[in-house]
Amino acid sequence: MKQQDLSVLKNEWTFATAGFYLHPQFDIVHPKFYAIIDSDCFREDDPGSKRFIENISDKIHPDTVMIFLINNELNIKKRGLFSKNKIIYLNALGCPMNDENPFHLNIDKEIPGLQNVILANIICANYMGFKTMYLMGVEHDWLTKPSTMLCDDKHFYEGRPDSPQMNILTKFVPYEKSCYFAFCAFMAHRLLKEKMGDVEIFNLTPNSFLDVYPFKKYEDVVRDLK
Repeated sequence: MKQQDLSVLKNEWTFATAGFYLHPQFDIVHPKFYAIIDSDCFREDDPGSKRFIENISDKIHPDTVMIFLINNELNIKKRGLFSKNKIIYLNALGCPMNDENPFHLNIDKEIPGLQNVILANIICANYMGFKTMYLMGVEHDWLTKPSTMLCDDKHFYEGRPDSPQMNILTKFVPYEKSCYFAFCAFMAHRLLKEKMGDVEIFNLTPNSFLDVYPFKKYEDVVRDLK
């Protein structure tokens, strides 16, 4: 996403996540939906987390629909965050997706626990009726990095004082835990794909490890949008 021209997406239905508001083309893309499901983002006892979520609340467009977990609702309302936005609260408090437990994807009811925010956006888009989806910036390459942090300099917001890299994502995560997290996330994507049936999802992320979805080149997909 550092090198790609995202301006061609300005009239498309776009779902963004956590740090995208720091992208230089954020205002051009003008995401229709924006998801943040990591509860650490709403911590008031951590200055970095506090600054990060307040910056998003200030910069987000008023017509962008926000997607959060229901357990963060009271915190958001108490602090007056995202007061100008419509909000979808996901009741994702159930057991995470696995091969043993049946689940549904109706977001007006309790849905499975979510391993990452990409799953939240896919589930919401599916509920809204989108039949073709394209993923960008989903390397899912956590296991290629040391255990000291979950992010590296491939992020377009690397080094900025208001970036998530400066707080919640720099916490130490043992490699063993990263392996388990990755396994659960990849399994969830597989189960999600099987559950959605005729919905097509394509991964436009170069060098992504998330191979459950067919790969396509971003430039090929957006050529007709220019």
